[in-house]
Amino acid sequence: MNHTKGPLSLEIAMRLQKMILTEKEYKPNDRIPDERTLALRLGVSRNSIREAIKVLVGNGVLIVKRGVGTFVADNPDFISDPFRLSLIEDYRELQIKWYEVRLMVEPEAMRLVAERITPKELEQLTLLEQECADLIRNGLDYTIADNNFHTFLAKATHNEIIERLIQGIGASVSSGIAMGKDLARRNALENHRLIVEYIKKRDGTGAYHAMRLHLLQGKEDIMNQSIRVEDEMIQ
Repeated sequence: MNHTKGPLSLEIAMRLQKMILTEKEYKPNDRIPDERTLALRLGVSRNSIREAIKVLVGNGVLIVKRGVGTFVADNPDFISDPFRLSLIEDYRELQIKWYEVRLMVEPEAMRLVAERITPKELEQLTLLEQECADLIRNGLDYTIADNNFHTFLAKATHNEIIERLIQGIGASVSSGIAMGKDLARRNALENHRLIVEYIKKRDGTGAYHAMRLHLLQGKEDIMNQSIRVEDEMIQ
């Protein structure tokens, strides 16, 4: 059985996460070894370790204390992987299932956002969309900005269950940005703006369809990228 994995940094992030959550090698509030030590142990570059740590910091597993070191969070198991999704090793399967769940939740949630978002929240949402767009246009890593955008939309539903559900799933699965990168950039750039435009108009139906389009495109990008990877493996 072929397992389509993500980029090396994500594979390393999953390995480190298992060392923390499953193997209990590092416990809450423990300081993890420095980049050089981890790189030697796992047989990878320090840059790969650095990128993997960024992923785990974004997921809430690790906390960086400047001038001190990198530490395991107080409650990394709940914050990072409440659904134990990190145990799914087939990266393609994990991504596709993630999008299937999001398609059932996030488009409908946009109706609530359009109805309930406050003027102050709308200003902040606009800034988050612009921040993500600027990073994309400048060719920079926008993974965290993308996650912040979707997390804020969940919060703007003013429904704590929806907010925690979307945050929990998002923290458990690394974004599809890493696979089909150029396609994902275009998707986020165009459809984030469209979602915000409909929300500004208080058009819940328009926001619903914009989010659905965004997620369907993301799922298609992952599937197409996975097919290309498999074809290259066969060749």
